[in-house]
Amino acid sequence: MKDFFAGFAVALLFLTSIPASAQYPTKPIHLIVPFPAGAISDSVGRIVGQALSVRLAQPVVIDNKPGADGAIGTLAVVKSPPDGYSLLVGAPSAILGVPTLRKNAPYHPFTDFTSVTLIGRSNFLLYVHPSVPAKTLGELITYARANPEKLSYGSGNLITILATSQLARATDIKLVHVPYKGDAQVIPDLLAGRVQVLFSSTVTALTHAKEGKLRALAALQRSSLAPEVPTMTEAGIPISLFSSCRSPMYGLSLPARASKQKDLRQNSLRLS
Repeated sequence: MKDFFAGFAVALLFLTSIPASAQYPTKPIHLIVPFPAGAISDSVGRIVGQALSVRLAQPVVIDNKPGADGAIGTLAVVKSPPDGYSLLVGAPSAILGVPTLRKNAPYHPFTDFTSVTLIGRSNFLLYVHPSVPAKTLGELITYARANPEKLSYGSGNLITILATSQLARATDIKLVHVPYKGDAQVIPDLLAGRVQVLFSSTVTALTHAKEGKLRALAALQRSSLAPEVPTMTEAGIPISLFSSCRSPMYGLSLPARASKQKDLRQNSLRLS
């Protein structure tokens, strides 16, 4: 989780460098998380929110608004007043995935947001249920090829769908897709064997793997939390296949109109 604090100091400086005349903040701040409780963005939002609350001496309310691949919560921030009291914990599947994959996107990633700071990056590991007769990625591919559409994979966001689809296409395997609102909703079904495959960035899934309840076969990048898990490259799959979803970034954002508010300008710290 330490990577998520890469830009945290900048976030604090941005939010506390507003001129005293603005008397900001004078009321609770809402940190909008566009995914359910238990998602990686939710966990990060709660850590950041707690620290901001202490530093700003105001409550920071975590407001989960899941649904539509993160579009519901993200759009809520876009439409919120540009006064600095509604911030988005931005995730790539919501900020970039939704506008890219939808014909009539509800917002634009470059014109509808004012970036405050990068919080950090995450990593995705590929997990399977222990009932799957595969202890390596190669064995999973061999089994899936011999049993097309016998295995189901869960998805809690667009990054998961993209990573699994790229793996399936590159290895000529067929998996049944079962969509969920978030990773936290997939994991109980993965533990029960109702779905058998999942790309996940949650620490919860890794905890279950260390307890032997799940099996981690590969990671998009080397994980400091699970150094024994091989990378995709080490497992025989070129990481270049996952260039669009490796190391997804998370950050804090305001509505675009906030950049026009005099009391919220901080040119030296705003990331654009």
